[in-house]
Amino acid sequence: MFQFTSTSLPEYEGPLRVGSVVIETSVPEELRCQLPSIEHEMKTVKLRMFYPLLPNKDVRRRKDELWLPFNEGVPQIAKGFKWWMIRACASWFSKTSLPVYDGDIYQDSSRNVYSSLCGNISSYGIVVLALEHRDQTAIISTVRDPADPDDKGYLLQYHEIKDFYSDSTVALHKDRFFFREREIQLAMKMIRSINEHGVPSLDTAYSCSADPKLYTRLFESLKGRLNTTKGEILLSGHSFGAATCAYITNSSTPSLNHNYLHREEYKCAILYDIWMFPVRQLNIQKIRYPTLMIISYEFHRWTDNYEALKTWLLDRESESQIGQESAADKLDIVSNEKTSHVFVLNGTVHANQSDLPILLPSMVLKILKGKVKADPYEAVKINTRSSVQFLRENGIKIQGENDPDCLRSEVIPGWEKII
Repeated sequence: MFQFTSTSLPEYEGPLRVGSVVIETSVPEELRCQLPSIEHEMKTVKLRMFYPLLPNKDVRRRKDELWLPFNEGVPQIAKGFKWWMIRACASWFSKTSLPVYDGDIYQDSSRNVYSSLCGNISSYGIVVLALEHRDQTAIISTVRDPADPDDKGYLLQYHEIKDFYSDSTVALHKDRFFFREREIQLAMKMIRSINEHGVPSLDTAYSCSADPKLYTRLFESLKGRLNTTKGEILLSGHSFGAATCAYITNSSTPSLNHNYLHREEYKCAILYDIWMFPVRQLNIQKIRYPTLMIISYEFHRWTDNYEALKTWLLDRESESQIGQESAADKLDIVSNEKTSHVFVLNGTVHANQSDLPILLPSMVLKILKGKVKADPYEAVKINTRSSVQFLRENGIKIQGENDPDCLRSEVIPGWEKII
């Protein structure tokens, strides 16, 4: 028997309250893509937008969407002995609501799994877009085209890789990276439309999880208040999402208006537990921006992945050359003088970058081989503090006090700079 120690996510750490809304937009015909390794055409883009609220406004909880997407269906991957508990818990977690509020504004996951991290960062005055990728890496996703009122939608299931070293897997990774980059471009098109026009799109249909009166006021209140300038956008990802960020920084894909390359949109990057296998498999080059990398203790001890990360970052083509370089020279992630960091928090596992250790019972985590030793609340707090301070040090104007200690090694117990 096990106990559920939490039925809701903790309050956010920053000085501002946070609201969120799920937005699904139709993709224009000329921007849709159908790739050989992905089983469906890109018809819509779906994301959860976290936004900061005015601190002096009265707020109330909404329950228009729940944390676990099992109300959309049970994933096919949820089978076999170690998954039976996930099925058993589905009805319980369908009752767990996100800390979502109404108010005027101030790889096997879903759009909600990183709610604590995204919401915490938003509570410092940043609008965060958490995409639900439709490249069949989400545990489950429902596609409903807002352009068709009669569309009942269809389910996309997680596609498991059987042979990581096959040519088909290389092709799959290439297609997924391209697919994801297009989704991110369309999300940026949406947020720019909100900033310029006060609506997610002028030429395509969209739907939202909130009451129309709410999201109409929300989008109008965001109009003209977002910094969507080229070279000022922040890029972040976890695991395969972090590898996607590395891909985008080296991509030659043009922006949707074709005036410049898509990779020129970004100011800096934050990567959590980057999965190095597809990075090395596709020979992706080093990241071009100031970068913060947070590695879980589990990934630090995963020798193959960590050695691949060091080789990638330090560019170990000759040991003699490495011996002549300083530690600062070795960390040549970026082509400018901005500082980059790689940190690890002792006792953490891959799931600590998400909400899972907070909401899932410890027995379930053990069955899924996620033996968490670090306090999951502290892990999210340190991830947030360091991420926010990194943005602050890279010129992002955000709320809260300067917090330089969180980017120093071993000032926080167990928090160590490793490269």
